[in-house]
Formats: sequence, structure tokens, C-alpha cells
Amino acid sequence: MPASDAATAVGPAFAPTLAGTHSGLGFDPVADVIRTSSSETEQNLRVDPIDGSLTAVDGSFAFAAGDAHEGTNPSVGVNTVPCSSLDIDASDGTAYVTLSDNGDTHLYTVDLTTGGATLIGLVPVDSEVQGIAVAP
Repeated sequence: MPASDAATAVGPAFAPTLAGTHSGLGFDPVADVIRTSSSETEQNLRVDPIDGSLTAVDGSFAFAAGDAHEGTNPSVGVNTVPCSSLDIDASDGTAYVTLSDNGDTHLYTVDLTTGGATLIGLVPVDSEVQGIAVAP
């Protein structure tokens, strides 16, 4: 066990590199990968947690077919700010994300293959949600 809390590289840098100013990071227990995404560029990547290699580039984030927001862009500057969070339910693989705009935060499910987001509803809080976790 390391004697410090310093980050240690587990492998070479992967390509493509992370794009954008604001990125999110979460562990997908179903696929056993790290997921990272960029809110500005809609980048949606899977990274091996053991060696740091890129395992997949998934589709850009988009609202699911039939959603009231279908066809609009869910990236920063359109309908969300950098305050967002993602977690995945290990029991069924459902991904949940919070996205905030103008002080309102909404909860969505996200299709991790296509990037499609489906609105669940408003999160009744007085500030933007900084992080979420699905209870096991």
C-alpha cells in the first residue's frame, strides 16, 4: 500500500484524450469500467480501472427518442451547467444523472450505449446538485 495519497499512473495515456473544460468520472459496476464524460464536447468514454486503457467510445449524450426534449442538445450552454453527477445502479445497470440549469436540477436516466437521456423529474433542492450515489 502506498505511503501517500498521491495519484499513481496505472498505464500509458489513452487516446482520444479528454476534451473540454468540465469532465465527470464514475465507476460502472455492471460493465466494470470507469466512465468519463465531458459536458462541453459530449465525449462519453469507458476506461479500464486496472490498466487505464480506453475500452470504448460511446455515443454522444442525447435525449431518447420520444422524450419531450428530443432533438435538443443536452450539452453545457444549452440546458445544463457544469454541476452534474452520474451514478449507475449495480443491481440493474441503470445510469442516473443530475443536470442543472438556472438553479433547477433534474434527474434523468441515461442509456450508456447511445447516450440518450430520459427525464425522470425535478429534484426539489435549493441549489445545484453536486453529486449523487445510488444505494446498493
